[in-house]
Amino acid sequence: MRTVLGWLAEDTTPRSFSRPGEIFQALTETAALDLATRFAAGKAGPEHLRRHLAALPAPADPTGVLVPLLLPFARPEDLTLVARHWAPALAPAVVDLVVRLCAAGGREYRDLASHLQGAPEAMFAAIVGGLLEPGADDDPPPADAVELAADIIREHGGATGDRATWAPVRNGLAASPARTLQVLVRYFASRGVPGLLQLVEWLAAAGQPQTDAVLRPFRALGGNSQESVGHPDLAAVGAADGIGEAAVLTVVRLAGWSGRAEALTPALEEWLWAEANRAPFSVARRRTWTAALDELWPDRRADERQRLGRLIGEPKARRRLLRRNTEPTDGEEVPDDPSSRLAAGTRVPLGAGWVDPAPSPPPASADGRGIWELARLYAPGVRRDGPPGGTSDGLVLFGDGGGRLAVRGADWCCHTGFERFLESGVGITGLGLAASASAASGTRPSRLQLVAADQRLGAQDVDAFGFGAVAAVAAGLLGGPVSVVGAPPALTTEQRLRFIEAVLALLPAGMLAGMAVTTAADDPTPFRLAFTTQAQISSGQSRLLVRWGDLPEAAEPPSGYGREYFRRLLAARALFQDTAGLVHALSTWRDPLDVDQAEDLLDVLTDTNPAFVSPLPASKSLEKARSRRRAAMAGRFAREPEEADALRILLSGGTMADLQDAVVFANRLETFQRLDGILARLIRGDGRDTDRVARTHAGALLLLQLSGGGETVRAALQELPEAAVSWIVHLTRSGSFAALNAAQGGWLRWLTPPSGQLPPPLAVFQALATPRPAPIDLRLLAVHGDDALLAALQIARYGERHGPADRFAQLLRALQHTRPALVDSFLRSGAAGSSAAAVAGPPR
Repeated sequence: MRTVLGWLAEDTTPRSFSRPGEIFQALTETAALDLATRFAAGKAGPEHLRRHLAALPAPADPTGVLVPLLLPFARPEDLTLVARHWAPALAPAVVDLVVRLCAAGGREYRDLASHLQGAPEAMFAAIVGGLLEPGADDDPPPADAVELAADIIREHGGATGDRATWAPVRNGLAASPARTLQVLVRYFASRGVPGLLQLVEWLAAAGQPQTDAVLRPFRALGGNSQESVGHPDLAAVGAADGIGEAAVLTVVRLAGWSGRAEALTPALEEWLWAEANRAPFSVARRRTWTAALDELWPDRRADERQRLGRLIGEPKARRRLLRRNTEPTDGEEVPDDPSSRLAAGTRVPLGAGWVDPAPSPPPASADGRGIWELARLYAPGVRRDGPPGGTSDGLVLFGDGGGRLAVRGADWCCHTGFERFLESGVGITGLGLAASASAASGTRPSRLQLVAADQRLGAQDVDAFGFGAVAAVAAGLLGGPVSVVGAPPALTTEQRLRFIEAVLALLPAGMLAGMAVTTAADDPTPFRLAFTTQAQISSGQSRLLVRWGDLPEAAEPPSGYGREYFRRLLAARALFQDTAGLVHALSTWRDPLDVDQAEDLLDVLTDTNPAFVSPLPASKSLEKARSRRRAAMAGRFAREPEEADALRILLSGGTMADLQDAVVFANRLETFQRLDGILARLIRGDGRDTDRVARTHAGALLLLQLSGGGETVRAALQELPEAAVSWIVHLTRSGSFAALNAAQGGWLRWLTPPSGQLPPPLAVFQALATPRPAPIDLRLLAVHGDDALLAALQIARYGERHGPADRFAQLLRALQHTRPALVDSFLRSGAAGSSAAAVAGPPR
């Protein structure tokens, strides 16, 4: 460069300036090569390249050496420089840069738009062509790359651009129906109908036969054509790999926007019918389709809208119990609101079909044929520890995922409508025993005469088995199959059914739609929940083991979905509702759910689940509390009273999401050793709103269990015996019994003051938690309510799990006359175990 400048300086006769363009070209080439040499030697960096390219008008890089050096270090604003010095040879590197800045950099196309203003059309076409280029082994381009290409086509070219420039891009795009639909779906989602038909016609002009079919529904609905959409064309749209259903939804919304619902509905009915036959719609999928169908047919009372809704599994309002079946209803009404139930004891006839599972010609009806096939798979085991005949054979209950629920015995199978069963309020125990009795009598009626179950008794069974233990099994089912082992011979088939029903009561009612459970299995492989002696057999799939003798201790499920659901159930039980309230809330969620479908499992964890909806109105100070939580996560802490107030609001005035925020908030406070005093404040707090105060106290105990306690919160519990009793109740309800024993340095010892004398109610718990005989005065706990008495019973039961003793039976006898419902729940469910024989009188 110095040589060239020296030569020009010595030219005293300005002949050389007669060709200024050539001189400038030589200077820029020389400057570019000089800068490239210094960059390669490490004497210049990316900033030198930027300043050079920005200082000179195009072409500042006539040799094409500087821009490629800058691209690996480029930022979004460097695209302006690239556009100024564009050359076709830059296309591959620029495509890589755009993908890196957007897909890998977490940006969207609109973040780059301002830096591409004024870029040549050829640059845009090259970027789109590169983004749509198939990968290795002809793999389709990533979805985010296709979406980026659609944005560029929408803004800078396509149907309105230069034909010669964009034709190769269009032809490459139209060669793939899937990529064509991805562009159309993205275009419609971001821009709507304006310009869509022009884009469709631009793509159709490529003349690609494989793409014509998927374009026809858009052409029929997007313009002035009165042509209807045929099912073959809609099926071609739906069959496109990776984008089919989203494209069909786009066609549905396009028909709704253009007022052409009648032109699409017959083909859509056929397509939805085929999809529903392939697999029932999940909750999340049904929600998406409901919104789309509402756009197509805004009037839900229209016959067409109702037909389409039934195909996706939308619940239908029913005025009578047996609308689905053909038998008379005897005038019994079904509640319109799923949250209401028939009164316990109401007579309920259920239509019943029967099939023989043994090898024989299958039934002629579609329902019967499907049940027959499944019944042959779900063979019950034989209870070799039970009495001969009758109920010594296990019972199986299974849903077919398509609207039927079946009970299977050794040589018979009875089935009924799943939705009808849920509406009736009949429990699975009642259904199983009634079907078994009818089969044993040889009658096999077309209608089973049943009664609506008392949901309160079901909730009492959950508490008798142990809320934490039952919740752990229910949550474990979300992660995989579960085997119950070690059940004693004295546990009858009815009691096994009650345990299964208790477990399912802590799941949405619709979860049974495709689940199989059994009271006895020789091989548990086909069953999601099984009483069995062959726990490890499951065709290579690991099963969660629940040992009957460990109840009421709860083991947290190991899987992500199960573990999170278990924790949320405990939180909802502590802060939102009692057991009966949770059981009722879960019974109202009747939509069929697939336990192996991730979308459904995610819904079960959110406030879509009615069990996780707070019964209290939201606090007006929630946003302030959420802001305080965010500040703490960023390391900006406030004074202790302010932190305590924010935690109180999240616990007492928010949703399940706010409760999860409170847990995260508490963890951060614990990390910085700030939580102990705050929990003590919450435990000591009071106020006029007793419901919110009680919820705050329960939330503080929940956080104490998660974080462990310090000296300040221990002092608060020692000062407040009622709070300490609530703490023991919370631990036992959670199934945390091993942590109680004072002799092993457990929570009871932690609560013992320096004097060594526990308050009288805690002394009762301590006496029950130690093996040494000691007098027990339950009147000291009775003043704290039935929850405290239930905790005492479960502590005594846990202490005798490895061998019979007399203390548990003594407690049952002592409470038989003052708390008969509490005692009856242990006797009825089988949770009393061998102690039941020591209690006078039969189970109620």
